[in-house]
Amino acid sequence: MFDSIQGKEKNYYLQHALADEISDNITILNEYAEFISENGAPYDLKAHHPGLDYFVWENMKFSSSSLETPSYILTAARRFNKQSAKLVHQIESRQYGRKFGANLITELTEKTQNNGLKQLVDNYTRLHQELAEAGVNVNTL
Repeated sequence: MFDSIQGKEKNYYLQHALADEISDNITILNEYAEFISENGAPYDLKAHHPGLDYFVWENMKFSSSSLETPSYILTAARRFNKQSAKLVHQIESRQYGRKFGANLITELTEKTQNNGLKQLVDNYTRLHQELAEAGVNVNTL
């Protein structure tokens, strides 16, 4: 039972950190989409490449708790990361126009926020409740 609770606690923190990283990246992408769709945005968009964070996502490779996260959540996070990188590349290489690309980014961030990110938050909230019921005090900051 101790190992199960300890595993849930590790997974809670991992999922919470991943949700924060995805949420931050959604904000960055929305700001980028707004910037590139403005009239007067610079021609060289590569100089304004959005600095997305992948620290948690990349370090999940080394955590045994990663695969305790439901596969549909990991799949949603993986697809968001891949699709956002692809969209930014297509915009910077002029495969997509600025406004069209900005709309695609906005659609992706809305879809991620309303589906994958919401599922992730719901899942770590459930873990938090299970841990609280087991008497484990987790830091929610």
